[in-house]
Amino acid sequence: MEKKKIYTIANAHLDTIWSWDFETTVSKYIYNTLNDNFNRFEKYPEYKFNFEGSYRYELMKEYYPEMWDKMKSYISKGRWNVCGSAFENGDVNVPSPEALFRNILLGNNYFYDNFGKRSCDIFLPDCFGFGYALPSVMRHANLKGFTTQKLTWGSAYGIPFDLGKWYGVDGNYVYGCTNPGSYDKTLKKIRDNDFVEKKLKDNEQYNLPLTAVFHGVGDRGGAPTEASVKTVCDEINKNDTSDTEVLSAPADKIFHDIDALPENVKQKLPVWNNELVMTNHAVGGYTSRAIGKRWNRRNEEIADMAERACVTAMTVNGYDYPQIPLTKAWKRVIAHQFHDDLPGTSVQRAYRRSWNDYAMSLNQFTNEYESAVKSIASSLDTAFVKGTAIVVNNPMEYERTNVVSVRIPTKLCGKNMTALDSEENEYPVQVTEVKNGVTTLLVCVTVPAMGYKVFDIRNRKCQIKSKLFASIQMLENEKYRVQFNSNGDISSIFDKDLKKEILKKPIITGIFDYNGSPHWPAWELNFEELNREPQNATKIKAIKVIENGPCRVALQIVKTFGESTFTSIVALSRGGKVVEVYTETEWRSKRHAAKEIFSFSAHSPVATYDLGLGAIKRGNMNEKLFEVPAQKWADITDKSEDFGVSVISECKYGWDKFDDSTLRLTLMHTPLKNYRVDSMQSMMELGLNRYSYAIYSHKNTVGHDTQTEARNFVMPMASFIVS
Repeated sequence: MEKKKIYTIANAHLDTIWSWDFETTVSKYIYNTLNDNFNRFEKYPEYKFNFEGSYRYELMKEYYPEMWDKMKSYISKGRWNVCGSAFENGDVNVPSPEALFRNILLGNNYFYDNFGKRSCDIFLPDCFGFGYALPSVMRHANLKGFTTQKLTWGSAYGIPFDLGKWYGVDGNYVYGCTNPGSYDKTLKKIRDNDFVEKKLKDNEQYNLPLTAVFHGVGDRGGAPTEASVKTVCDEINKNDTSDTEVLSAPADKIFHDIDALPENVKQKLPVWNNELVMTNHAVGGYTSRAIGKRWNRRNEEIADMAERACVTAMTVNGYDYPQIPLTKAWKRVIAHQFHDDLPGTSVQRAYRRSWNDYAMSLNQFTNEYESAVKSIASSLDTAFVKGTAIVVNNPMEYERTNVVSVRIPTKLCGKNMTALDSEENEYPVQVTEVKNGVTTLLVCVTVPAMGYKVFDIRNRKCQIKSKLFASIQMLENEKYRVQFNSNGDISSIFDKDLKKEILKKPIITGIFDYNGSPHWPAWELNFEELNREPQNATKIKAIKVIENGPCRVALQIVKTFGESTFTSIVALSRGGKVVEVYTETEWRSKRHAAKEIFSFSAHSPVATYDLGLGAIKRGNMNEKLFEVPAQKWADITDKSEDFGVSVISECKYGWDKFDDSTLRLTLMHTPLKNYRVDSMQSMMELGLNRYSYAIYSHKNTVGHDTQTEARNFVMPMASFIVS
């Protein structure tokens, strides 16, 4: 008879920041992790340890070089095991799929380059929910298994199995270990442990004589207690006389062993084919410390634009691809996707480093982008230009027509202006601002896929007539007629293509009286406080037309609630398929939460949410699943499937579906309590906040056109003046 196997997984989970700052992690917790485990290795020869995150290994090498070689020797002997595959054990709800792939690529490449090893798992003992796209990302990254214990903190779907198959949105699966017990457990017994015995018995129905159990310490690094290590080693020494084998194992060994089982056994494994998000202990983090989420998104997008431009420049001109600076900028961003950093759950002082690093990477990506475009522009024909030459880059893999902004010295501008391409095709130009010797123009142009196209901004009257209309009551373009009520709310959006009104009620910024979670104020929201209509909404202060030309029409609407001010620009572009809304909020409302509320004429008991890689359908909010994450958009398609409406979000990730026709996007929440005094969560979001969204109505069911409009909105075309 085959022996049963119990895989004990020793770990010392380390939060890069949380209730302490980065400097404390480096000066204290990294050192303790090295030193404490060296002591365990020397005393207990059977002991094996697991530690995740190649970023931490970089810190070890930089700050503790005298201990680095000793650690490497333990890695070569299989005593110290790299695990988790990633650069940082980060959040997996807010980062884009591209960022998740980068995280894995950076982590396992570092492990291989420095230790000759790779891990095949994602090891996230402490993280706040896991999306439906994660198994798909993992499988595409050639990983086998996923481990967490966090579902015990309130999974919206429970714990699906001890060991089994977790399927992703694309139909691929990885093995899951979703109930290994607490990561900070001290094991006093293993074979006669009720928790372990029950798991082994439950797994017998699948002909799976295996289970895994954590032991270790949590959050501050270090090593498992000596008592726990002694228990494991004592039980290992009984293996010869027992029908159950105890292993001190690398974190991913169980996945290699499951994968080696006969196919008929693997086919019987339990299956989970859905997301594994949390009911509450995560959902506040979709929004908390909102500035970090916006800068994270901007970095992800400008990084993509920069890399595409650099590849083009390398192909066209033999440009020296800036691999090192781009990688440094990416690593700086991914380091702050850590699961207590990007979700906004750490002490306030830690964010000075986080936000400074975001700004550094934004500048670095932007510099590389501009440098690559300059190289490409040097190969473009500008001989036809009689005025000011600009190059417009479309980073998308399809042709697009959009409005771009151009800043030109005022001395080069005339009273009337137009834009022409090399074939004398004319494009409309609109002046929006003249300030400090610089004129800002809007130009509506068409650029081919992944293209760089030269336009001549010429002092000549444009022959193209405007198809747009603007007043303080209405904006109109080819697709939409948008009307505003006396409070400045968008009260009607009529889609002229669909011949349909798409709003059921005006769009409002709802303000909720809000105390939040008394114990986990940044992590969680309060279902009872938010599962209702808002007590208040913003009120009009001023409204005016700020753009009215052939490229774009726009209103500026200023509203207030108490001491908070919301300044929004609502715009329609020439040929545009979306209603654009850009908002700056000076948020001064303690003990309140704000949600943008969209009530549509489309009705359905389910909505579709973007995962970045695929999409997922969810029902109306309930006590188990009330605030949910999405990447760039959410959609209600009418149950008739004749039409639907999508809301595209630039940098907000938390949503609810209040009823069959209502989506609500969480903007800010400022709770009553602090987790600790220096966490300062009772002051979250106070000050300047920027965010934007767009509304897109479509025929039939939600599809690739929503994804296209979302990408266009979040990643606009860019213009550059060339000489």
